[in-house]
Amino acid sequence: MEPGRNDWPKSRFRRFSVDMHIPDWDECFLAKFDAKRYLEVVCLTGITALMHYANLHLGLCYYPTKVGARHQGIGGRDIFGEVLQLCHEQCSLCLPWSMHNALSTKF
Repeated sequence: MEPGRNDWPKSRFRRFSVDMHIPDWDECFLAKFDAKRYLEVVCLTGITALMHYANLHLGLCYYPTKVGARHQGIGGRDIFGEVLQLCHEQCSLCLPWSMHNALSTKF
């Protein structure tokens, strides 16, 4: 593990989370999601850490998966990966969040 990797709470005070519990009963939902624009708007707040959802409470995933189901609105895209990559490029800390981890007793 990298030295200081777990020290981020001591230096990242502007944390931001967007509740992305968006169902896919209408395939238009998230079909036009623009990760670059999303990060541009989120970064206007001056954040230093972004908590970004990997999936939602319904179990639908925002990334390719063999287990579970991918959100129908994103087609074949990996919008979770797109946001994660852009965060790394812009030197923002991205904290992936998964409902599966939150419900598991193993984590």
